[in-house]
Amino acid sequence: MICATSCTISRCADARTARSGWSAKGYPTTRAWYRWSNGLYNFAGGRFYNREGQLPAGATYYEYDVYPRNNGAARELTLVLGS
Repeated sequence: MICATSCTISRCADARTARSGWSAKGYPTTRAWYRWSNGLYNFAGGRFYNREGQLPAGATYYEYDVYPRNNGAARELTLVLGS
């Protein structure tokens, strides 16, 4: 998990909130826009292949955007979760 409860990195609280929202949606693995609260949307980017080797090997990772916005808007901060 990225941004654990002891995280001191800027915007970790936002990542935790997003993680909770994605959890409620069952962590979709299909790359698509998903309806979020307040009429906004959030994007699940599908599988993250870790080609740069920045995350531990041996896990499967998926990417989820942190900030909801209008459907089709540019992507910003992304949360990557492993399974």
